[in-house]
Amino acid sequence: MKCLIMSGGVKPKDEIIKQYADFCDLIIGVDKGCNYLYDLDIKPNYIVGDFDSSNIEVIEALEKRGSVKYKYKCEKDFTDSEEAFELAISSEVTEIYFLGATGQRFDHTLGNLGLLLKALKYNVRAEIIDDRNKILLVNSNTSIKNEKEYKYISFLAYNETIREFSIKKAKYELNKYNLEVGDSRTVSNEFISDEIEIELSNGNIIIIFSKD
Repeated sequence: MKCLIMSGGVKPKDEIIKQYADFCDLIIGVDKGCNYLYDLDIKPNYIVGDFDSSNIEVIEALEKRGSVKYKYKCEKDFTDSEEAFELAISSEVTEIYFLGATGQRFDHTLGNLGLLLKALKYNVRAEIIDDRNKILLVNSNTSIKNEKEYKYISFLAYNETIREFSIKKAKYELNKYNLEVGDSRTVSNEFISDEIEIELSNGNIIIIFSKD
């Protein structure tokens, strides 16, 4: 089962929201993200958050339409997006797509990257998508398909040095390189065929597709 989590960061283009709303079986609106869904006449299955940045009339309207609300206090030890993630996991989803998960609050963006790591531990595929980028996290040898709407693909060590990291079938190949956290050597690679293959012996790699 596929899940869309619509968070309250910078709003993606309407067509992106509609695309994933149509694609997913479960939709969760997170605080201000509920406004984005409501404006496009998309009814989420669940709405979660402290709702300090959402329109109360929107929340009430969504409840009347059948959205199940989970409200929390502003003072809490988890983010609204994390609560939405836990709700998705409890619903036994296999894929999660985060929209509105990047933006002006860089602390929230980094926190949402942490949810990709949590998803890995549950063996759930998860991606963060905005108008210009798509971000995912992998911890094993992977074949990555060429998504032609994106020009660049970058690989970054997430939380430890990646030993013997290799990139194959890409414009810039790499063979058994020790990729340290903060190393920019693997930024802005490009596809030259239908897929790129990466190999790693340990750790977690952030993969970022970028349009420019």
